[in-house]
Amino acid sequence: MKNKKLFLISIFALFSLKAFSAEEKNPDLYVTIDGAYYPESEYRTSSAHMSKLTGAYYGLEGRATMNADYTIKTPLGEHWLLKDAKIVLNGAFELSPVTLRPKLSVSFTPVPFLQFSAGTSIGTGWTIFGWEGMSILNKEKKEYEDLTPFTHFYYDFWAQGTFQFDTGAIFEGDWTHVLFLASYQVKYAALTGVGDDEIWEWQASSNRANGFQVYVTSVIAYQMPKKLNRVGFLFELEGHYKESDYAVLNNNFYKGDFKTVSFSPFAYIKFNEKNTLTILASVSSRRAFEEEHEETTIEPYLNYIGYEWYFRRIALSFTHTF
Repeated sequence: MKNKKLFLISIFALFSLKAFSAEEKNPDLYVTIDGAYYPESEYRTSSAHMSKLTGAYYGLEGRATMNADYTIKTPLGEHWLLKDAKIVLNGAFELSPVTLRPKLSVSFTPVPFLQFSAGTSIGTGWTIFGWEGMSILNKEKKEYEDLTPFTHFYYDFWAQGTFQFDTGAIFEGDWTHVLFLASYQVKYAALTGVGDDEIWEWQASSNRANGFQVYVTSVIAYQMPKKLNRVGFLFELEGHYKESDYAVLNNNFYKGDFKTVSFSPFAYIKFNEKNTLTILASVSSRRAFEEEHEETTIEPYLNYIGYEWYFRRIALSFTHTF
């Protein structure tokens, strides 16, 4: 995706590892500022290969999100596994130069190592100084055209199950914390007023379609009693369930159910109880096509032949808790 603009991102490592925090306040207010830098890498016409870096700059991303968590303790018994059961209600407001989006979610943690959550969001976008927040693909011209803000809306709803474990719960000590996390999320995302046979863009991320998607993550990290609090590795897999979400374009040659895979080492710096920073670098996969091309806009009309691996981004996420 040719991304020479600012828009929203999500650094899942930060929010996943927040689940391991024992500190609770009611309400818990915090703001997160996310940003990412993308180098340029070439598109190649062969399958299963690593794309080379071809330029220092490809794009930037950014957002700010205000969050409020409200925790309700719901002990299920006196047993140590059940006495800390809780429900957390979250409200958030996300703002970027080209979009705004309120969010609501709820999570239930019956035992320390399991969490079930669900949520929804709705937002709208606009174009400013060439930065595109929300648009639709004109199939004849093969280019994106802006949608009117506050008459069209992006929306999604999702459900997720998460397993999380800290070896420090078994072995005492400041240096015994190895953290494990795995989650599986099902999400439906769409634009209002846009048919299931349309391709659209949200937050400058192009070639999207209405439909159900899967998002799988796993994290392994080591926690230390230092400002460099955690180092670890994040794995992500995401994509549409159904190839037919894109079938209207060219008989599934685009491979609509392609799953993007990302591998990301990261570091989590805890400056103090109120300020933290996550630094993350990602190598990801994307579709490779038979035809040569430079812009992602025409990719739904090309013929998929396999995976292409490339260095995707360096991302930062700073959180301040009030």
